[in-house]
Amino acid sequence: MDQYEVIQKLNRDMSKAARLIGRREIRFILDLYYSFQDFRKANASQIASLETGEPNMVMQWCFDTNKMIENNVKKAMDEFSSEYRVGNWLKSLTAIGPVISAGLLARLDIRKANFAGAFFRYCGLDPTKKWEKGQKCPWNMSLKRLCWIIGDLFWKFQNHESDYYGKLMVERKEIESRNNENRVFADQAVMALATKKFKNKEVIACYKSGMLPKGHIQNRVIRWVVTRFMSHVHSVMYWDYYGTAPPVPYMFTDRAKKRFGDGHTHFIPIPNWPFEGEGKPLTDLLKRN
Repeated sequence: MDQYEVIQKLNRDMSKAARLIGRREIRFILDLYYSFQDFRKANASQIASLETGEPNMVMQWCFDTNKMIENNVKKAMDEFSSEYRVGNWLKSLTAIGPVISAGLLARLDIRKANFAGAFFRYCGLDPTKKWEKGQKCPWNMSLKRLCWIIGDLFWKFQNHESDYYGKLMVERKEIESRNNENRVFADQAVMALATKKFKNKEVIACYKSGMLPKGHIQNRVIRWVVTRFMSHVHSVMYWDYYGTAPPVPYMFTDRAKKRFGDGHTHFIPIPNWPFEGEGKPLTDLLKRN
């Protein structure tokens, strides 16, 4: 058996094992994947700064080896997420691949979240939640990082023909930018100046004018779209696990519509839903660990 055949056999064995792996192991593998990715990026920068020759060849070997391991880990997460209906629904969405799908399956537990708001808080998407000094972090740091990666991917894929959330992001940014120009966020600008320290003079001047800087607006847009995406993830997971629709969120009740008006209770349809794809239910995954 030559080296190529050995590698192929290892890949086949890994694929079989990945289909049976549990959430705890996937969480570890996901952290490992991002560690490999960060190392590869740093390695690439080092290679670019070196002159050609033997030292560069060693660095290139490290880069290629790390890239191969990273790709194999990604394949394992693809196998894992493909085992479950929710994972296949996630991967049916533009910009959502095997790594993101595996991460959400591994870190979100629908049994602990009757409403989507529980997901928002756990992912660090609730702006009212603050991490006070000396207290335990009120959200999951890995999920928060994952959510901002998702938001960045949505923005990058906005021009893709099958994109859904990126186009929502573009629409939302127009609304946020218009509101900002009309000084709708003036109170937030005052609050930012009172509670944070800024070094950039242009940023300070922007806040003093009663407006939010472009970066602040972009963060608001990302949070808004990713929150809608996570509400869809919650609905799909709830349907898959319980076999019924999730409880109606307060904002969609008649009481909320009467209080806030229909403009504040606009429902955004779930893309690619109902989903006809194959896969095991979440009950098979969550009963493991």
